[in-house]
Formats: sequence, C-alpha cells, structure tokens
Amino acid sequence: MSDPYPTYVFMSSVSEPRGIGSGAVSRTADWVVTLVAVLAGLLSAAGGATLYAAADRSRIAAVVAEGTARSDGLTEAQLVDTLHGLAWWGGIGLAVTGVLFVVAGVAFKLYRARRRRRRAEAGVTGPDTTTNAVIGAVATVVASFVPFSPVLGGAVAGYIGRSDGSSGIRTVPSPVSSPRDRWSFSSGS
Repeated sequence: MSDPYPTYVFMSSVSEPRGIGSGAVSRTADWVVTLVAVLAGLLSAAGGATLYAAADRSRIAAVVAEGTARSDGLTEAQLVDTLHGLAWWGGIGLAVTGVLFVVAGVAFKLYRARRRRRRAEAGVTGPDTTTNAVIGAVATVVASFVPFSPVLGGAVAGYIGRSDGSSGIRTVPSPVSSPRDRWSFSSGS
C-alpha cells in the first residue's frame, strides 16, 4: 500500500561562488549603493526643507487670491489651510525621509566594511546575499519608472550573486517511516 503522505528531503549544495563576496563585484558596488542612498537622501531633505520653508500662509494666500491655485469644492480660506498643511507636513516628511536615507547609506557602508572584515578573518568566501538583496533593491528604486522594476531588481541581485546552479534547493523522495519525520533537511551533495 502506498503512503498517502509522501515525504521529501530538501537538499542544498554550495558551489564555487561568483557573487559579491567572491570579488566578482568590487567594492565599487558598495560605494555606488552608499552614494545613491546618500544623494537621494540629501535631495529629499533639501526638497523637504524647501517645501517646509514655502509653507507660508501669506504667500499661499497670495497665490490663491491671484487664481494660480484654485478649487471648486473649497472656499479660499479652506484652500489656504489645506495647501499650508500639505506643504508643512509634506516638507517635514520629505526632510525626515531624506535624513533616514542618508543614515541608511552610511549604515550600509559601515555594515559592508565590518562584514568584509569579519568574513576575511574567518576565511569565509561566497556571496553575501544581504548585500545582493540591497543592491537589487537599489536597482528597483532606480528603475522604478520602468514597468516590472522589481523583476529587474531581482534579476540584478540574482546576476551578481550567480553560481553554477548547484546552489539551489531540490526535493527528493525519502523513505521515512514516522509521520512526524515527514520533512527532513539535508545540506550537501
């Protein structure tokens, strides 16, 4: 009688790496990611500061009074209040986002330097999947105007972390007698 609950063993093997940790992608990638994050942060912070500074009620009231900004559903006073709130809070939000981007860029560079040092001390070689994922995310953001940019970012991350194909996961049937032992994990060839 066949077992109604087939059992699988997940096996994984590690091949010779060709990704970030192996030197295929140089330290230049670390600097590019850092610079993109820091520059995006600085631009966002500058835009937020400018928007916050432009949140002047009298200036907004003058723009509304001359007809440059108008609304069919709001009175002029309500429109001035709405535009002032949007500019004020939008400026704060952009500035905070910019600062967080700068912090994230610097933190990434510090992480990569520490990670590189620790891996060298331990003699570990192989791709650093966290860094590959971050670089893929940056590619996604940079290409955000393109449809399916997440697919492009994933392709970039996969390309820089590529291997010979043996590092994937595969399933093979395994004879297991007990229902609680249905899933077992194995690493190796």
